[in-house]
Amino acid sequence: MKHYPEEHKQVVIRKLLESGLSLSQFTKRENINLSTLYSWQNKYLKAGAGLADSNRSDAL
Repeated sequence: MKHYPEEHKQVVIRKLLESGLSLSQFTKRENINLSTLYSWQNKYLKAGAGLADSNRSDAL
């Protein structure tokens, strides 16, 4: 099983949220397993809104 760094997961979820695509459409476009993306999404959405601004310098 392939292990992805947390930063990569956050970037992928951010791209998903910004894309406006469904999970299914996004997984096909990005070649990511649907169940993998679903679990990442659940993890980061439960963590709260911090994901959206975590790497933005203009969030102040």
